[in-house]
Amino acid sequence: MLLALLPSTARAQDPGELQAQVARAAQAFVDAFNNLDWVRFEDSWAEDATTFMPMPDFPARLSGRDTIVATFKSIFADFPDRFEGPPYLNIDPVDLRIDVVGTAAIVTFHLGDEPPRNRRTLVFVKQGDVWRIAHLHASRPPV
Repeated sequence: MLLALLPSTARAQDPGELQAQVARAAQAFVDAFNNLDWVRFEDSWAEDATTFMPMPDFPARLSGRDTIVATFKSIFADFPDRFEGPPYLNIDPVDLRIDVVGTAAIVTFHLGDEPPRNRRTLVFVKQGDVWRIAHLHASRPPV
C-alpha cells in the first residue's frame, strides 16, 4: 500500500542504486566541507534547507541555504590561515547509515572515536537527478 503512494520513478529505481547515489552525495558534502570548498558546499544544500547547530552560539534553527552557508563561512573563516590544507577539517563519519524513502533519504553517523561521539543527521531530498541536503541536525550528547 505504501508503494502506491510513492512516485512511479521512486518505485522503479533499484534501492541499492538509490542508496549509492545518496552515499555519493553525502561523501561529496563531507569532502567539500573538509576542504572548505564553498562552491561545492553550497551546491550540496536545497534552497529551503534548515539546520540545527551543536554550538550554544546558535540556539535557533537556521533556515535557507544562503543563511546556512554564510553561517558556516563565518565559523570557519580563519581556518585557511590557521591550518595547512586543504583539507582544513577532518570530518570522518563513523557508523554511517543510509535509509532511502522514495525521494528522500536519512543519513546518520557519528563523529570521533571516543564516547560521547557527536551525532549528525542529514536529510536529503532528490531534486531532479541531484540529491541535496534539506536538513542537517548536529548534536553533542551530554558528557
